[in-house]
Amino acid sequence: MMWCQMKLITLVAIGWLLKGCVATSAMLNLTHTEREIRVGNWFIVVDEGDFSGWVAEFQNNPELKVIFQDERSVIAEDQTGNDIGDLWMVSYQPFTHGFCSEMERFRETPEYKEQLKKNGLQIKAVDSTTLTNCKSSHQTVFDLVNGDGSNRGSFAAMVMFDIEFTSEWRYKYVYAGSRCRDGRITSSLGQGTCSWHGGVAGPYYRKEYLNDEPSR
Repeated sequence: MMWCQMKLITLVAIGWLLKGCVATSAMLNLTHTEREIRVGNWFIVVDEGDFSGWVAEFQNNPELKVIFQDERSVIAEDQTGNDIGDLWMVSYQPFTHGFCSEMERFRETPEYKEQLKKNGLQIKAVDSTTLTNCKSSHQTVFDLVNGDGSNRGSFAAMVMFDIEFTSEWRYKYVYAGSRCRDGRITSSLGQGTCSWHGGVAGPYYRKEYLNDEPSR
């Protein structure tokens, strides 16, 4: 019985400590960082027609959502499953002399590595098959498969990288009202707040993002 009481007291103390940390953070105007890491594939395409094919597929496939696009690159998010989807990134880069060797050294070259890091991107590995084909002046064909296993189509790329992409958002806690004892959140602060919801459990603080708010 004594052990149960001690456990209960400990849990209550932890709860109050967490609330206190949020309140202290808000009062001190502290800035926090929220990170999200996703993995995916990066396809390097050397033919404009192939690049257009990838873009059209990303735009028309209901299982993919385009989250970035410009004249030479497109990024799509896989929306199958319940978790945050993997990323598909395709970049158009005209084929030049020494292209394959440059791609092989890409993730190890300091200036490339630093530039990618600034954009939250890290190359984990270079696909060996695409690299071998590239050195033989051949592209590699990839089959885009839907969540149900059906084949969506075949698309060519010169080199493929396995990537890890880190997104960061900065935020602060701001005072935004009251939390009722039944869990209800209200912006009301005056007398009678939470009177129909068990009374006031404490203040409510919400996250205020300082850059683009994450879409989930």
